[in-house]
This record gives sequence, structure tokens and C-alpha cells, in this order.
Amino acid sequence: MRNIFFNLFFIIGFLSYSQEISGVATYSVKTNYSFKNIKNQQKKELLKSIFNNLDVVNDRKFQLLFYNNESIFQGQEGMDVDNSGADFASILMKITGVIYANTKTKEIIQTKNKFDKTFRIRKNIDSLKWILTNEKIVLGNYVCYKAILTQEAGKKNETIAWYTSEIPINIGPQGFYGLPGFIVLLQDDIFIYYLENINFELSKMQKRIISTPTKGLEVSLKQYDSIYKLMRKRKDLMEYGRY
Repeated sequence: MRNIFFNLFFIIGFLSYSQEISGVATYSVKTNYSFKNIKNQQKKELLKSIFNNLDVVNDRKFQLLFYNNESIFQGQEGMDVDNSGADFASILMKITGVIYANTKTKEIIQTKNKFDKTFRIRKNIDSLKWILTNEKIVLGNYVCYKAILTQEAGKKNETIAWYTSEIPINIGPQGFYGLPGFIVLLQDDIFIYYLENINFELSKMQKRIISTPTKGLEVSLKQYDSIYKLMRKRKDLMEYGRY
């Protein structure tokens, strides 16, 4: 019982303190793809060579800007991105877009540009839960604990976070938040995002960037998926001269 009250006291104090913290965190990214389910050996080798080549351009960075309850996750400003479809940064930046998160209102809005149109994808995160474990490791200068993201009915997801309470703000890359600390490393079934450095200062320009997105058509994730499939099919038909 004493431990329960201590944990509640810690969380309340942590949330109050995290309201006042701001800064910018830089993450590096590497691939984390598993080929164990691919039976065709030739296809497996081809995919391995592609993903191994993607890791070569591991100088690409992402930034997480945070101020009070809000954060923005995006490709590092000024990063030189090759527009070719095989470039690692291009692929990942197109997938990611710009992700706005607000820990107070519990909303995530992802802005993407597809087919010359801008979409604001509002995501429902109420069903996302974390399983906290006692497993811990030291990453850089921080003692980090492992958490596993769950889905409906308690099914385990491929997403794992390593967080530290030494940085008292409950956010991380890709719009993930809700843990009792800052996400130092985020791992899903394809990518690993790991903290390279963090600076607890923001310029005036960076503070202006952290705001609720207003441009583009606002849609739910389900609506966006339907629109994307329709526009993808239309584009393919036009390219083959069937539209």
C-alpha cells in the first residue's frame, strides 16, 4: 500500500513538473526489419540487401521539439533529402510527415502530403496502453526501463519503448507518450529511433513551430487509409492509360 501511495505521489509531482520543461531532442534511425517469415530465399536476400543499404545512410536525423504539453516530431530542419524513392530519408520522412502531440488534450495530429494534397490525420489514442516492466538498461547517460505497447484485448504490439524518469516529461518520437518518463529509444517492427542528444533550450522560431496544425483536410486515420487507396488506384490507372 505504501508503494502505491508513493507511485501516485511521484506521478502527480512528475506531471506537474513536466509542464515546465522544453527543448529539442535529436534522434538517429536505423532499420529493424525481420526476415524470418519470408520463405523465398531469393526474395529474402534481395530485401536484406535493400535494408542493409538503407542503413548506410544512417546520418539522417529526426527532431522532437517540445514545450509545455505540446511537441512536434519531424525530419531535422535543413536535412538534404534525395527525392528518389529508394532513398532512406525520403521513404521515412514521407511515412512520418509532421506529428503534433498534446499530452494535455491527448490528441495526435499527423500532417502528410500525398498526391499534391495535404491531410491532417487525427488519431484516436484512447485504446493505447503501455505494459511497464522492471527490465532496465543504461542508454547513454540514462537508466531506462522497458515498456511494451498493447492493443485491444491486451494483445502485444511490436512497439517497445525504453524510457527514463531522469528526463521528467512523458513524450517521445513518432507522437508516442504516456510513460512515466522520456522515451530514449523506440523500436517497432521496421525502425529503431534512438536519442542522440537533447538540449533543454528552444529558439523563438522553434517555439513557433510547436502549434496545432491547421493546414490541409482533416480526416480520421480510417478515412485517410480509404482516400489513399482510392487515389493510389487512380494514379496507377492514369499511368497505365486506363483512366
